[in-house]
Amino acid sequence: MYDPPPPPTAAELLALMPEDYLWRAYGHPARLRVLVETERRPLGAGELGELVGLSNQAMNWHLGKLAEVRLIRAVGGRRRRAFVESLWRASYPGWGKLAAMIEAASAEGKAARKAERIAAARVREQAILRAARAPARASGGRSSRRGGATQRKS
Repeated sequence: MYDPPPPPTAAELLALMPEDYLWRAYGHPARLRVLVETERRPLGAGELGELVGLSNQAMNWHLGKLAEVRLIRAVGGRRRRAFVESLWRASYPGWGKLAAMIEAASAEGKAARKAERIAAARVREQAILRAARAPARASGGRSSRRGGATQRKS
């Protein structure tokens, strides 16, 4: 009996995708969060909008963009008042891991940038202190000798 291969992980898909595809898919920061949340369970636009802080209309637009590049798919619907709300699910597993990797890389990058800013501030501070001391030393040493040779009274 033939067993179909397991679906590819997000990391495997990312390696195969052209870069412009990814830019179109992640055109807004909320989209990765949508992929992570819909990987866990099917959600509607209203719930996703509340999770990421967008209106239903804006969330539906982003869901359409994600569906256009086949990163999410409609898996059913539920009746909400006078209409049926589509439920969305991530098409591929692994988005939570990818989000964690991005978060870790972002945190490492932020920590590195903060360390660089602190080091640069220390270098500037030391340069300012050296510059403040330098004229005092230079002028102090020269001012006592400016008059040339001292004249003696005879």
